[in-house]
Amino acid sequence: MNQLPIEAAREMRLRLRDAHFTTFNTLNTILTGGLVAYLLRRVLEMPQAQRPWLLVLATLLTLIACWSGLFRMLALVRFPSRMSDALLSFGAGAAVYVMVSLLDAGPQVWLRAAAVVAFFGGLGTLNMLRGGRSDPFNDDVMPLIERDLRLAACARLAFVPLMLLLAHSTLPDDLLNAAAVVGAALALVVDEIVWGRSVALTSRPDVLASEREALREAMLLGERR
Repeated sequence: MNQLPIEAAREMRLRLRDAHFTTFNTLNTILTGGLVAYLLRRVLEMPQAQRPWLLVLATLLTLIACWSGLFRMLALVRFPSRMSDALLSFGAGAAVYVMVSLLDAGPQVWLRAAAVVAFFGGLGTLNMLRGGRSDPFNDDVMPLIERDLRLAACARLAFVPLMLLLAHSTLPDDLLNAAAVVGAALALVVDEIVWGRSVALTSRPDVLASEREALREAMLLGERR
């Protein structure tokens, strides 16, 4: 295979990065919207007295955590897409679909499905970190955020044995339902902490002052034109 000139190769990598961000961000939003609609339909199909509201809440929080986790990873690191990214993303989506489908099967079954979702979430985070490290676009930011993102991935993977342990326990259903909500909320909290620490890197006073100055110069340049 003939090699591309360096400038052409760099331009191609830029397009591949943009395609990865745009495609997966769009897919993430569409898939999440479809799953929320499916969740609503499943709830409305159940007899009102049999609707497991705590599991419904836990499922909704899990959906938000999945959407937020992928969106924020896409915002933080850029690299050309790989087949592993697609497989893990669709795997996570399929796992959440199964979780919603089994909403009326009881908390034990739901927790098993949640363990699968957590597995895909943690593995997907590690996979995106691997992609981010391989691309020079992320050389400046990766050393600052890699530790936090790796800890977030480990936290998601830690939910796997915890959920399976709860699923095989003899605890009453009400307690398991509450544990499901707490677990989903914790997943959101972990994601929010990591995101907050990452955003803080861009929110120093000198950075904000520099950005304001650049915006003023851009506005003045636009007025002169």
